[in-house]
Amino acid sequence: MTLKPLLRQLLLFGYIFAFHLPRFMVEYLGVGGNYSFARGAQRISFGKDRAREYDVQECMAATFGPGPEQCEKTSTKAGESYSSSVLKRAQSPKEHFWHMTSYYRDKVAYETWTKSLENIADLYNIESLSESGSPARRRSSAASRALFREQYKGALHAPATVLWGQKDQACGQAMCLDGICDYLAKDSEVVLLPKSGHWTAVEHESRGAIAQIVAMYVAKGMVSDATAAVQEVYEGAKLYGARK
Repeated sequence: MTLKPLLRQLLLFGYIFAFHLPRFMVEYLGVGGNYSFARGAQRISFGKDRAREYDVQECMAATFGPGPEQCEKTSTKAGESYSSSVLKRAQSPKEHFWHMTSYYRDKVAYETWTKSLENIADLYNIESLSESGSPARRRSSAASRALFREQYKGALHAPATVLWGQKDQACGQAMCLDGICDYLAKDSEVVLLPKSGHWTAVEHESRGAIAQIVAMYVAKGMVSDATAAVQEVYEGAKLYGARK
């Protein structure tokens, strides 16, 4: 059935309606029942195979940030501490949850994104500023020269590395990943992570893979073989597709 992937994705995204309810309901959803919604989502992210790794304190801190006591007591020898905005967020977790879920209410998924003239200029100059860089950078100059010639609406114009958790419980691969290579710029790769899910950026296994890629971008300005780099720290990672 051609529409089966779409119907399945609509079912998976069914929870989004809750974030469009009146504000007091959304806030209660975030903190009600001793944060039961957040704790349940965190527990699901680990799955049955890794249930023993679930740490409530660590997950709650990753979701809501430090508590008021930590904000007031934590400081460094240099006199640094959490900013007043972090303390304000800690004092009102329900308001923080409201702001976190605004992603679903502010039309990010379907409204047209526009770039400022400053962003366009910066993107256009990425390659010209790195002409003296590595051969890999110079090879990708075609991507920046094509900045104003968009083959597909919404296509990227700079090299990108996509790390996709294959155990994603909310986003189906058929709807969200298949065909993505047509929208990538030169020197881009999509790498599949078989043991990771929806929260790829914070899950135990995938943290090392993300750190590996970020470190390479910082050191070299771009990644020439992302799949091989990820495979060094993530067993079972494999290439889904690439634009070279």
